[in-house]
Amino acid sequence: MSHRFTIDYQADYEFIRAVYEELYPIKPDFSCEDILRLLDQKPEIYQINADYAGSTGIVIIWPNSIPFRQRKQK
Repeated sequence: MSHRFTIDYQADYEFIRAVYEELYPIKPDFSCEDILRLLDQKPEIYQINADYAGSTGIVIIWPNSIPFRQRKQK
């Protein structure tokens, strides 16, 4: 499973919004691990922008975060 945590497309915004709406009310300081656990529990959220996975060079979770995965650009 490839994960896309950037906002380049409308579907990316919908994905980030769904993650935020699920996690923030119960854990405002949620982590990448929390996001991955959520995606395992609710695969419909993963599907929101799954068509765009792999289309960027660096995936960044939030502003001020460290890139956690570098990918080769196509």
